[in-house]
Amino acid sequence: MKELGGSVEDAREEMMEKISDAWKCLNKECILRNPAFPPPFLKASLNLARLVPLMYNYDHNQRLPHLEEHIKSLL
Repeated sequence: MKELGGSVEDAREEMMEKISDAWKCLNKECILRNPAFPPPFLKASLNLARLVPLMYNYDHNQRLPHLEEHIKSLL
């Protein structure tokens, strides 16, 4: 918000645009025939990117309920 001098909604919109651009770059790299990075690195990067929405899905108590549910399901 400080960067753009805007509202919370403006900041969210800007972040969603940055996330979308990052996904486009990552997907493009994954479908290239001769990627700049080795396949294991691309797979790890893609898996980490998939975790981001889950990791930043806080509730009003600053907890991560969805992450807790996933961890409990694995135990």
